Amino acid sequence: GFCLFAPERSESYEVFNTRLLSENIKQYCIEEVHFMPKLWRQYKSKMSTRWQAKVQEPTKERTTLPQTPTYNGKGSDKALGP
Repeated sequence: GFCLFAPERSESYEVFNTRLLSENIKQYCIEEVHFMPKLWRQYKSKMSTRWQAKVQEPTKERTTLPQTPTYNGKGSDKALGP
């Protein structure tokens, strides 16, 4: 991803708004998502049930919200994580 775009170097996420996505960007996305289940299993095994619940509810909200018709993915409230 660093070679494709680097927001920390004031580069833009605009590469994700271009259609059709380039093969490099598609591959980047695939690789990012590929590791998420494994990361979740790793972290989950170290969390108490209480902390798992604290993580799962906001995660569910953050994954369903972008699917709503009124979602604005470019809002200033999207600049930082929860």
